[in-house]
Amino acid sequence: MLDGFYVAYFNAEFGTSLGMFVIKDKKILGADIGGTMYRGDIEVSPDGRSACGSFKVSSKTGVMTITGAQSDLPINYDTPLNLTLPLEEQEYHRVETIAGPVNVRFEKVMDYE
Repeated sequence: MLDGFYVAYFNAEFGTSLGMFVIKDKKILGADIGGTMYRGDIEVSPDGRSACGSFKVSSKTGVMTITGAQSDLPINYDTPLNLTLPLEEQEYHRVETIAGPVNVRFEKVMDYE
């Protein structure tokens, strides 16, 4: 079951970060300690071995991301999501963003009941 609460550990070229995510009813919602917010859709493949979708990445003005991206304007962009399941059994998932690649490791905190 994909639905649940997750801790996400991020690393990229310019640093590391930590975030929390909720996945429920094909929706993914989260935030990281740098103030970046994530909101999108995620769906499990028919064979149950992967999940795909997309999410919007949003942050306020002046935030430096772990990919090295920084802007004088708020950052808002869409990112595709292709993950191997179960999420927490993979050492890292690579997420390709327009700001650069990010490696993410998920740890399921609890199921969503």
